[in-house]
Amino acid sequence: MGNYQESKQYPIRYIAEKTGVKPITLRAWENRYELLIPQRTEKGHRFYSDEDVALVQRVVALLSQGYSISKAVAAVKKYDEYELVGEGQTKHLINFEIMDNAIYKNNISLAVREVSDLYALYSPEAFAQVIYPAIMTHLNQEVWPNIQHAEIARDMFMDGVILRLQQTVNENNNHKDQKKALVVGYRTAMIKNLVIHGLLIANILHVHGVKVHFCSGVSSKESFKELDSYDFVVMFGRSDEFYLGQLDHALEGEDKPFYMSMVGKQHALENITVLPSDYSEVFKQIKV
Repeated sequence: MGNYQESKQYPIRYIAEKTGVKPITLRAWENRYELLIPQRTEKGHRFYSDEDVALVQRVVALLSQGYSISKAVAAVKKYDEYELVGEGQTKHLINFEIMDNAIYKNNISLAVREVSDLYALYSPEAFAQVIYPAIMTHLNQEVWPNIQHAEIARDMFMDGVILRLQQTVNENNNHKDQKKALVVGYRTAMIKNLVIHGLLIANILHVHGVKVHFCSGVSSKESFKELDSYDFVVMFGRSDEFYLGQLDHALEGEDKPFYMSMVGKQHALENITVLPSDYSEVFKQIKV
């Protein structure tokens, strides 16, 4: 990119390439909203910093969510501690400060409430695919290593998330003529991240009008036979080729649709439809 990268000062064409915002628009935002205050050379050429790039990316993320430019600029100026999460065109702003402070003060219920508020802002697919992984990555890297009794705090936090997601599955789940699904863990050993994975799947089905019954886990492959009260069954669990092979064989000849969402490497199965790892694609694969 030239010597300007070495000094972390970039010309306007660079920030335009990084953010997708045209130079003429960047200049307008600078003049009209005072969004950016670039350094200038003696000849008046603008140069921008990494912080400027991140600031424009935050504005672009808010614009993609329907904010007007004036409200987006006001938001990023007021809440400059927001972090941009996601990949490609799917990016969101999250403020971790309240959640972090709550955990540092051992107020786990407040931290879970922040997660609940974020859940309410996004579709179940966006929350599962982008928001929740960003939360856990942040906590694993920035919070849990810096507190005492981190294992206890982490498990309490995950228990709270499980309870919140379970409550959502149970809400407004009594409409007539709904398709009925059992979402059930297979050999999950009650591992909390696997249970949360299953609940994220359950919430996606729920928002699409499916009446969901949730079970955190069973260990016997025989448990899945003669489930006549359900229209289809979605199983979830670890990517264990041996046990999944046994389960696949046990369900040979079953008429009911069975689906499997694996955590880890995907394995092809003959009698069970394997769901994609991308949460946004899960419901598209299920024939309701």
